[in-house]
Amino acid sequence: MLKNKKCLVTGSNGFIGRHLVDRLHKEEAIVYSLNRNPSKVKAYQQYIVDIRDPLAVHKVIQEIKPEYIFHFAGSTLRESPEQTHLIDINAFGTKNVLDALSSIKYNLFIYPSTSSVYSNNYSVFSEDTQREPKTAYGTSKLLAEEYCLEHIASGKPIVIVRPFSIYGPGQEDGTMFIPTLMRVFKEGGTFKLQDGKQTRDYLYIDDFIQLLMDITASNIRGEILNCGTGKEITLGEIVSLLSVLCKDKKGKIVSIQFREGTDYLHQKADLRKAEALLGWKAIVSLEEGLQKTIELWRNNSF
Repeated sequence: MLKNKKCLVTGSNGFIGRHLVDRLHKEEAIVYSLNRNPSKVKAYQQYIVDIRDPLAVHKVIQEIKPEYIFHFAGSTLRESPEQTHLIDINAFGTKNVLDALSSIKYNLFIYPSTSSVYSNNYSVFSEDTQREPKTAYGTSKLLAEEYCLEHIASGKPIVIVRPFSIYGPGQEDGTMFIPTLMRVFKEGGTFKLQDGKQTRDYLYIDDFIQLLMDITASNIRGEILNCGTGKEITLGEIVSLLSVLCKDKKGKIVSIQFREGTDYLHQKADLRKAEALLGWKAIVSLEEGLQKTIELWRNNSF
């Protein structure tokens, strides 16, 4: 499907971007990368551009004229003092890319939003669940969604995906639960756990990348799709599972108070839409995914 197709990946330096580029090469696509800093990923052409610069973004788009755009450039900082920074990158940066694409014809633009756009008054989230983010990060992604919806309304071929908790090899974000816990087990220190009763829907990176490939192979456009496993697990259970899988572990777990009103108590994706439109389901179990993550992490294979 993507063989010899011009694919632009913004944010290819990131955790998901690196996995995506690897898969695109296997699909024999012509991969272009766009990042704010030099990237180590293999690409036909690499562009060093800040997506907050509309003129620079426009120049790149005009030069490449990509057929498929996977827009993963953005920031995951979640602290409220960073709200302006997050909106500049995640919302206005996305607007700049979309505006630059307005003057060319392309096959598909995929925007990865987040489950953090949903209200935390629910435990099972469908695509129609009320959007009421409680964090600056969620707000910035919601604004980016709105820009995507404006372009969808004008007939542009866009699909918005809302991933839940993605994990896997190469995830180094210091704010993410699994890589932070693994680092403490490896290097020592203290891991702060908010009672461990909160539940999350964890999706292995390979399953997420497969969803992206399924979307590109389909004719669906103008849709919003959840992606997760549809299964909940408590954070305490993940700690117990990693305690077994991470041999010779160090560090210690400290319980802290749950952040009422700012964090989700429960999260689970309603996947009926993705299954109906694409026949997509996650196939990697949590234990299998964690084992793969640990093995590749130990071997520095990704």
